[in-house]
Amino acid sequence: MKLFLKRTSIFLLVLLLLFVTAFGVMDYLVNKEFDRYRVNPNITTVFMGDSHPQCAVNDALIPNVRNFSQAAEASYYTYFKMRVLLQNNPSIKKVYLGLGYHNISTHYDHYIYGTHAKDIAARYFFILPLKEKLSILAKNPIDAVELLENAWNNGLKNRKLENADNTILGHYENFFVNVAARKSSIDKRLKLQFTESGRLRDFSELNISYFEKMVALCRAKNVALIVINTPTHPYYKSRVPAKFRARYDEILTQNKLDLFSFDALTLNDSAYVPDGDHISAKGAAYTTALFKQ
Repeated sequence: MKLFLKRTSIFLLVLLLLFVTAFGVMDYLVNKEFDRYRVNPNITTVFMGDSHPQCAVNDALIPNVRNFSQAAEASYYTYFKMRVLLQNNPSIKKVYLGLGYHNISTHYDHYIYGTHAKDIAARYFFILPLKEKLSILAKNPIDAVELLENAWNNGLKNRKLENADNTILGHYENFFVNVAARKSSIDKRLKLQFTESGRLRDFSELNISYFEKMVALCRAKNVALIVINTPTHPYYKSRVPAKFRARYDEILTQNKLDLFSFDALTLNDSAYVPDGDHISAKGAAYTTALFKQ
């Protein structure tokens, strides 16, 4: 019996060592690839953030611009991505960074430490510092195995970054055609983002702190940073809770940040997706044209 237990222990230890070694090699390969990634030297302006700037700005139509936004990308993840991109691409002189009211809600914490982490954290897992990797695994124990499996599969994709559809860099994407905003969908969206168990959510201090880290990073690199809050349907915007509006304005004021205004645009329902929180492909034509001007 003792011999059996000893052999089993040795077998499990060998499996663990193989597992750790394999992930160590993947970590090295992904970071090496990301570290050597270079934008076209003509690229001077980039867009970063979540699905809102991803849907709103078609960089193919604007000279010297690249959209690195990615759906469900919390400021926490954007910071680690931005840090590498700015370090290795000195041609980048301006960053338009997406920040909406929803970004400062604890709703976004679920993409880091919560129900969506097994999918979203897995995209960026290998470019995170070891401390952050361990923190994510520790705070998502139930989904840890699935998270690691997804991270491995994403690592396989990210060994080559020439493909615009890779899981780290992000790209412009808007497949919302023939759609329009609906009040019922907007109400559902607002409830998801700003309430939990019938009460107003708290602020995501984690994402706010990493947003401010990006502000400091850009200033240290002498890169201009401009915040964009992409257009939302008037019905949606009028129902964003007052405390989130106030904290949002406070963040911009305290950090002395410019906000790109979309006030010049008058958009109808078809310029939005049903949730009223995103721009449709039709709406993207207008927002992209505004930036191009």
